[in-house]
Amino acid sequence: MQGFSPVSHENCRVLVLGSFPSVESRMRQEYYAHRQNSFWKIMFAMFSEPYSKNYDIKKELLLSHDVALWDVLLSHEGEGSADSNIKEPVPNDFTSFFPEHRRIVHIFFNGGTAERLFSELIGKESVPYPVRYTRLFSTSPANARYRFEEKLQNWSQILNELRLK
Repeated sequence: MQGFSPVSHENCRVLVLGSFPSVESRMRQEYYAHRQNSFWKIMFAMFSEPYSKNYDIKKELLLSHDVALWDVLLSHEGEGSADSNIKEPVPNDFTSFFPEHRRIVHIFFNGGTAERLFSELIGKESVPYPVRYTRLFSTSPANARYRFEEKLQNWSQILNELRLK
């Protein structure tokens, strides 16, 4: 199973990292395609924009706010969508990514698995310039511990970072 290329441009200031695309996302070739995943609803609400199902509009929303999106993993051997099914993980090529995205000042992890995989497979010391790291509540439908409003408030930390220009 293969993941996706990053959604990014060289002036992005924030990077959001997930672990690996779900089965639904891979079928549709879209990040966070599962209708119950709250990622896109949170992004549109956070930036006070009307929600759109159009994937190009979703990506443009992020890029217009200098937010890059990628996953820690390029591939793995496990089946299904659950993070617990990740087997033999292969990380994405961050050694090429970071030199091309030197304006990134903060990496936000979409949940604990993304943070753990990044720490184990890439290492926070591998970023060739200073960045801050924050783990956010997972937007996965499996994370029913938090209501949408709580997730939105937690994810609004991205706005605070973007305002620090």
